[in-house]
Amino acid sequence: MSDFNASEQELERTLAGADGPVAVFLSEAFHPAVRTMADRLQHLSHDGKAFQLIDVSLAAYRAWAASYDVYGTPAVLFFANGRMVGRVLGVVEEGVLRSSVPVV
Repeated sequence: MSDFNASEQELERTLAGADGPVAVFLSEAFHPAVRTMADRLQHLSHDGKAFQLIDVSLAAYRAWAASYDVYGTPAVLFFANGRMVGRVLGVVEEGVLRSSVPVV
C-alpha cells in the first residue's frame, strides 16, 4: 500500500492516468477497524485482484473525500479510467471487497 502525500489535484491526476483500477483507502489514526480493512485490502491486492492501492489520510484529504460523500473511516473508493466506480464504507468481509473491485 502506498501512502499518498501530494495535493488533491495530483491525486486526481494519478487516478485519471492510472493503468487499471485503483483502490483509494481512506484512513485516520490507528483503529482496529482501519487495521482490519488495511489487512484485507493488502491480501486482495496480492491475491490475483489487479488494482493499485493508495492509502490517504482522511484528515489531509477531507474535502476531496467529502466530494465522494465520505466523511468517516475506514472507506475504500474504487476508480477506473479516472471515475469512481464503487465504494465500500466501514468494515466489510473480504468477499464484499473482492466483489467491489472493478473489472477493467
